[in-house]
Amino acid sequence: MAYPFLALSDRLRRTATLDSYWTLINAELARYGVTSMFYAALATRQEVEARGLTRSLFWKSNHPEAFFEAFGGRDKFLDDDVTARHCYNNESILFWDVARAIPKAAPRERARLELELKIGFDVGVSLPASLFSPGQLGGIGLSMSAIKRPAFRAHWTAHSAEILMLCGMLDVGMREQYLVELVGLSPRETECLSWLAAGLRPEQIADRLKIGEKSVEKYILGAKTKLKATTRDQAVAKALLLGLIRP
Repeated sequence: MAYPFLALSDRLRRTATLDSYWTLINAELARYGVTSMFYAALATRQEVEARGLTRSLFWKSNHPEAFFEAFGGRDKFLDDDVTARHCYNNESILFWDVARAIPKAAPRERARLELELKIGFDVGVSLPASLFSPGQLGGIGLSMSAIKRPAFRAHWTAHSAEILMLCGMLDVGMREQYLVELVGLSPRETECLSWLAAGLRPEQIADRLKIGEKSVEKYILGAKTKLKATTRDQAVAKALLLGLIRP
C-alpha cells in the first residue's frame, strides 16, 4: 500500500505551531525506525569559520540530553562533528558507519565518533539540506539506534524513499512556515527588519509603525540577538538569506 503522503501533507498544512509540525513528522519517521533527529538551518558557510558550527546554526532536536552532555553542552556540541560538517560542505547522504572511515577526520573528530558508539549513536544518516533544495544550507541527522548495524543498509534500501520524502517535507515546512518561530523572531522584530531591508532608518520605521524610536531600537536589538548577528546589516542579511523576510 502506498504511503499516504497527500493526506499527511494536508495534516501538516493544518498544524498551527512549530512543535505540532515537528511532532507529526517525528511520529511518521518513527514508523521507519527513526529514534531521534536533529534539524538545522544555516545562513552562510563563512559564519561557521568565524563562530564555529554550533553557534552558527538555528536548530531543533529531540536527541536525548546525554547526547548534548557528552559533547560539551549546547554551545559547542557539534563543533567536532564530522557528519555535521559534511552537511554544509557536501550534497550527498552520509551514513554514520561510513563517517568513521573518513580519511580527513581530525583526531578530535575521530574521538567523537568513538564516543558516539558508546552512547548509542552508531546507526543513522546525515542528510544535507541541499538534497531537498539546491544551494540550501543546513541538514538533518537521523538516529536509528533501534536497528542493528548489520541490518541497517537493507532497512535503508527498503525504506529510504519514504524517509527522504518525510525529511523533505520537514525541511520545506520548517523553512516556509516555521523558521521565524525556530529563530524566535516576534512579528514586530520581523517587521522592523523588513523596513531596515527597505532602506528606512529607525526613526522612519518608528513613524511608519506609530511607535517610539526606542521601541524600534529594542526590536532591532532583539532581532540581532536572536539572529546571532553583530550588526544591523548582518541581521538583515541573515534574515534575507534564511527567507525570514522578503526583499
